[in-house]
Amino acid sequence: MLRHRSGFTLAEMMLVLVILGILMGIGLGGADRMDPGARGLQRMVESFVQSSRDRARATGQNVVLRFEKNDDLDPGRFARFVYRSRLEATFEPGFEEREQIQLGGTGVLGKVGRYGAGLDLTQGGVATVVGRGGTFHSPAGLQVEFDFKMEEFASCKLAVWKDLFEINVQRDGSLQWIVSWGDGVTWNEQNLATPAGSVKPGRWHHLRAIAAGQSMQIILNGKLLAQAESLGEQPPAEGSISLGDPEGRFTGWMDELQVWGLAREEGPELSDDQDAFLGATEVVFDRHGRLDPSVHQKPVPLRISALGEEVSATQIGVFTEEPLL
Repeated sequence: MLRHRSGFTLAEMMLVLVILGILMGIGLGGADRMDPGARGLQRMVESFVQSSRDRARATGQNVVLRFEKNDDLDPGRFARFVYRSRLEATFEPGFEEREQIQLGGTGVLGKVGRYGAGLDLTQGGVATVVGRGGTFHSPAGLQVEFDFKMEEFASCKLAVWKDLFEINVQRDGSLQWIVSWGDGVTWNEQNLATPAGSVKPGRWHHLRAIAAGQSMQIILNGKLLAQAESLGEQPPAEGSISLGDPEGRFTGWMDELQVWGLAREEGPELSDDQDAFLGATEVVFDRHGRLDPSVHQKPVPLRISALGEEVSATQIGVFTEEPLL
């Protein structure tokens, strides 16, 4: 009769224990080589990327993410550049004191605007928006947004901030964006202009004038009309922004002013035994929190390693981060 044996012999059990010991030794050896802070770094970087998307959605402005290293001995750090609202005016009735608006000449507050009441400069005049928070200084750059409608076409000033910028309408219907740049000691002006006929009389226009990220841009009604490279930082602003032409040559309406300052926010910093690779000089998230398709044609790889071992390999996609295959 055949007998079926159950269980293990002592020799078999000892062999299994020896094999398990070898495997565990290999595993523990690998774990000893991995910096226990590497996983924490991975989580911090992933959170920093996701919060950058959230900041873009919350502000309605682009957010730029970078990984920076000064030299080969520098382990590097993550940083992002975000726009912070520094000055705004809706020109609604009763908000003159809250928004600290000072009218000059024949300007009238609270008359017809693009979104209801606005700033009426149909008889000329100017409006100075003082704002709060002291001297405006945004060395990394700025963005100016407002709506305007010209009753009759004329060469005139739209907005002026002394020693910082001017926005003008030229005789040929082009927009001119003049910005001061420098090295912190000396300052120079740089001009950028749109094509002739960009401004149409009797029509509302939404203007975004940007001087940030080493470039100048003029965006009119959602369309990029002019762009140029620029280097340096911007000086502290004197006084306040003034809308309209001091000589009364602008006759029309303005509405919804907003001035944004570009600010740097620090992210995770690497230690000497950690390393990171970002597959782009900078990652740009658009106002919807997406990987900006006008800048990135494909996902951006992101790798993190510690003690020579890769901790994570992901790619920053249009909507979210995914494993890098």
